[in-house]
Amino acid sequence: MPRDRAARAESPASGRGARQIDDIDSWSTNELTINWNVPLAWVASFVADDAPAASCEVAYTRHGAWPDGFTAQVTLRNTGLKAIDGWTLKWSFLGGRKITGAWSAAVDQKGSAVTARNLDWNRKIAPGASVTFGFNGRSAPGADPAPERFLLNGAPCR
Repeated sequence: MPRDRAARAESPASGRGARQIDDIDSWSTNELTINWNVPLAWVASFVADDAPAASCEVAYTRHGAWPDGFTAQVTLRNTGLKAIDGWTLKWSFLGGRKITGAWSAAVDQKGSAVTARNLDWNRKIAPGASVTFGFNGRSAPGADPAPERFLLNGAPCR
């Protein structure tokens, strides 16, 4: 006779016929969970690692700050082997920072999400080359960390 309640319930020897029991104490339920979750976790990590390789580096630098504002500069460097022809760089601010004006890029902000796009004259970035743009912004009270995650044309940058 099986030791596990779910297995006993499914056993013809129990006289109840075959049925399923979802019981957290059931060895068969937990075994099924473990046996399915391990491969699924591996597949999920493999798919996540299959994201487009970063072909860029971003340096975000604050050059000045005053009680209700700041100036920042972003340098986008092409670390790939091909030229980048047209770029869109996205990131998010924490808190309530708001960009009030930019130069050397067309910058748009919706909530905390910021999108910077090339201008005609800085559309192409050769391998090993970089473009720099800057902006002024309105600060928010509290912590004001630099953005850490940047996406270039949908792919993560370092």
